[in-house]
Amino acid sequence: MNMDQEKSGERLALRKVVGAFFITAMISAPTLAADLVCAYGDGQTFLKWNEINDPSVRYQIYRGTQPFQVDQASQTVLVGDAELLGDAAFASGLNKRRSGRPFLTPFFPMTKGEGLYVHTIRQDTATAYYAVFPNRGGQRLESVEEVSFGCAVSNERVAKTAPFLQENVGGVRYFTHWGAHYDTAAQKAFSNTPSSPFTFGIEGDLSKTGQPLFVGFHPRRADPTKTPEFEVKPGSFDNPAEDEIVYYPEDFNTNLLDACGGDQTQPSCERGPVEFVNDFWYGYPDRLGIRNCSAQELPRNSNGQVIIRDYSRQRVLHIIGWLKGLLIKTDGELKPVIDPNRVYAGGYSMGGIGALFTAVASPEVFAAVMASAPKFNFAASYSEQSDQWDIGETERCYGDHLWGDMPSSTVFVDPDGLWIYDRLNLNYLVDHARADLPIMYVINGKNDNVVSWDEKPEFYQTMEANKQLGYFFWDQRVKSGKTHTPVGGEWDPMIDFSTIYAYRKNQSYPVFTNVQGADNPGSGSPMDGDAVGVLNGYLTWDTHTIVDTPVRFRMTLKLRSLRKCVRFNPERECLQMGRANAPSSIVTADVSLRGLQSFEAEPKGVYLYKATNPDNPSEIYQSGLAKADPNGLITIEGLQIRDAGVALFLGKADDGSRRP
Repeated sequence: MNMDQEKSGERLALRKVVGAFFITAMISAPTLAADLVCAYGDGQTFLKWNEINDPSVRYQIYRGTQPFQVDQASQTVLVGDAELLGDAAFASGLNKRRSGRPFLTPFFPMTKGEGLYVHTIRQDTATAYYAVFPNRGGQRLESVEEVSFGCAVSNERVAKTAPFLQENVGGVRYFTHWGAHYDTAAQKAFSNTPSSPFTFGIEGDLSKTGQPLFVGFHPRRADPTKTPEFEVKPGSFDNPAEDEIVYYPEDFNTNLLDACGGDQTQPSCERGPVEFVNDFWYGYPDRLGIRNCSAQELPRNSNGQVIIRDYSRQRVLHIIGWLKGLLIKTDGELKPVIDPNRVYAGGYSMGGIGALFTAVASPEVFAAVMASAPKFNFAASYSEQSDQWDIGETERCYGDHLWGDMPSSTVFVDPDGLWIYDRLNLNYLVDHARADLPIMYVINGKNDNVVSWDEKPEFYQTMEANKQLGYFFWDQRVKSGKTHTPVGGEWDPMIDFSTIYAYRKNQSYPVFTNVQGADNPGSGSPMDGDAVGVLNGYLTWDTHTIVDTPVRFRMTLKLRSLRKCVRFNPERECLQMGRANAPSSIVTADVSLRGLQSFEAEPKGVYLYKATNPDNPSEIYQSGLAKADPNGLITIEGLQIRDAGVALFLGKADDGSRRP
């Protein structure tokens, strides 16, 4: 018997099994939800059926471990509640989709008028049986004539789910992935609704190995499935272009928008979360938009708390893991498409928020991040400058609906019990970080009336106090209302995502603090400090000459010039790109060493260092002792970094044979 005959025999046997327990239900009628088929793959079972031609009908999905009849449905598990499913008018057993793209699966084609439900497996099962019941007006239709055919699936297994390619348009591959509303042993929940579909784009050549991965978080109101190109693309300006994979995630939950559209006639905070479709790349409560339209209205658990789940973040991390797992056979061996040490994130506005918070929450994944016009602290309310996150303003209303009333309540927590507005505060996250955080490039405007300038100097201070590396730029740009129009963008030329491609997770790097002659961001008022400035921007290092062994460390530090707009037209559009240089040819700073790969840094250890001419090691500029803090972070105080560079050598001070 050949393989095709064998498969045909298996299909016939499956039809006989299905027919045995649903034979009485197979009555042809115009309103029948019929021809149910199902198939398992990568931790999920896909069900498809012909929908009843009635937009008021919804569907319930039942699953059992043994064949069942209509009157025995109550003995099985209801895996899809009709209240949570879409209706026939939208050609799906689940949600309307903002992208409007068709669903394609590797198991069966989908056409108009067919319903689809995707069930993520919770536990291994030898054989599972499914049935789909129509529901009209909140009542399940249990008559034999109105029940769909059943289907059976063998060997369901818990596994990581995989996305499916939908189409290739303009060099961007669009995929759809479905996620459960519950955790499994293989992955976290993706949404608070079952079988929720999310579409994302992948740009680049997936047939090459060892490429950097850039995660491009889209700004609010943008749809990456229609316009994946946002403000700045990698591979421009001074940096050489290279092969890369760009991943454009989707941050939409249409169920929230459908259930909680709000009343436009009411004041902002009273009309409901009109833009629930975005969650600022974090998440929301598990019952939000299902039973209630505001976190304030949700029932509490036994501790009186509402749990806010990081659904969107988990989806992004899941797809990053999927991409890192793609392998290509090269020279007889399998090699990864993605270099796991070169994963980066970036975005503008809400996209910048997603990039920063995701990277700080998962420092083991990202090497560096670049963000333009992000917010740092969702709990902050300031008096110096009015913005849309002030209490009673539009953005604050969205936040309160998603995560609860910020000023007065601490009952809204993440799954670990942390107050949600600590989880949504980069100052708190950096203060409590126990790892080397990704290198940050961040650009903000002093006249930004959406995410405000007030909070920015505080975060700069937090990063410095914790000796984490951030390059922070500010200028006179404005981001106003829905247009998000930058005005006065002196540092626009620095918004170049390829800049961060130089950094790697498997390479050590310096952190610059206490920089003498640094620009002054002020105290938080737009009128304080320097109107245009940068922190740490002129200080860098040579990533190609690092020596990092258990007993010896070497790194060349140097100054650099920055790209800057130096001439504008009356509309503040840039007419001329120029360069900005360090205030002097020698800049003094404290230098801490993070990301050490081999050098043995001991808590409270003492080390010898010397700083020399990179071209003539016998010419010593400085030497002395460097100390490590209780966590083993070594800092060289008052190091003079020169325009022409300085070679820093480090060795243990307690062993004469280990000289720098």
